[in-house]
Amino acid sequence: FDSFCPLGPWIDTEFKPGSQVVTATVNGELKQSAPLSDMVFDVPFIIEFVTKVMTLLPGDVILTGTPSGIGPMIAGGEVVVSVEGLGSLRNRVSNVANQQQREVRTRFAPSPTGDLHVGNIRTALFDWAYARHTGGKLIFRIEDTDRERVTDEYIGRAIETLQWLGLNWDEGPEVGGPYGPYLQSQRLDIYTHWAKTFIANGDAYNCYCSTEELEARREKQRELNQAPGYDGKCRSLSADDIAGYESEGRKPVIRMRMPDGETRFNDLIRGEVTFEHKYVPDFVLMRADGSPLYTLAVAVDDVLMKVTHVLRGEDLLSSTPRQIRVYQAMGVAPEDFPFFAHLPFVMGQDNAKLSKRNGEVSIAWYREQGFLPEAICNYLALLGWSPGDDVENITMDELVKLFTVERDRKSTRLNSSHEFVS
Repeated sequence: FDSFCPLGPWIDTEFKPGSQVVTATVNGELKQSAPLSDMVFDVPFIIEFVTKVMTLLPGDVILTGTPSGIGPMIAGGEVVVSVEGLGSLRNRVSNVANQQQREVRTRFAPSPTGDLHVGNIRTALFDWAYARHTGGKLIFRIEDTDRERVTDEYIGRAIETLQWLGLNWDEGPEVGGPYGPYLQSQRLDIYTHWAKTFIANGDAYNCYCSTEELEARREKQRELNQAPGYDGKCRSLSADDIAGYESEGRKPVIRMRMPDGETRFNDLIRGEVTFEHKYVPDFVLMRADGSPLYTLAVAVDDVLMKVTHVLRGEDLLSSTPRQIRVYQAMGVAPEDFPFFAHLPFVMGQDNAKLSKRNGEVSIAWYREQGFLPEAICNYLALLGWSPGDDVENITMDELVKLFTVERDRKSTRLNSSHEFVS
């Protein structure tokens, strides 16, 4: 193996390998079309290699190797493999040596504006389990740039809750680490540096549009049945334009330039995801008062803290093309981008996104009612993830041994609290 292209998730217990046609393209060029039966191998070395990076269960289908005619695969190249009746998967090629040397680094990065809730803790649990399963590290980072809502009290409660649940972290508050500080409010100079660098390199620009002007133009877009979004008015201002705005006392925000085209990436749960940039307009990185927005801070921190896997809620899926754009502006090579896995919403019994109307969702509430941390972790581990065989109880040690991102489901439903065992 000169190169390795991770193609998961591609597990279908109903699928039976046979004469289905397989096609393979590299960077858009068709390289092979042949029956699947010619490419299923029972080679001990392949099994040994694959089981080092994922957990296999009976019935799993493995497609690996370099099919005849594809030739050398260059790191960063795009490979698409399609199997008749099963679908297509697309991913970039990474060098095997780099894959094996690259330590897995997950992160749990809440913005605690209150007690951590069920959805927060499930994400933290999955981050912890994947880091422990792979022998990697879990980074605990606090996103507290909104200091009016994220208080020291809430930060302290978040730390104490994770400790009570047994979800220890390798870098972050109270333990330190080589890439701190781990509170975003202590990293503001870092975000300012990168925002100015993006302007100097032409990747970002100052935008002087007022809130009223932006809303008026959005209203016009709605009248014309156009997707509302920033129209690029300040993309190419002249020196006289800038002088005029500043003479009026206007303070600019900083916007990132989104190029034409699309962003395409492989989500470890959802498979291939594509966003057309016409629906992702130039976005704000820093407010006029100099404070960073989420998209700037989270992307910069993930790069500087060397995060390799981002497991988070699906509500943040639409922010991914913006974060990838920040990676690009920082000069990060595509093969070094973090892998994304967007976890499904935790749904209530009414099939609506979990909220207070579904009952108590704060982990602190369950603790006060006498629920044990082991019971909470067991329940949340099986809320959207399954080790197979209809398992209903799992220990933390078993979770670490069996956990893989590919086995997360695309939807979950929260049953009533009596499902916990206290």
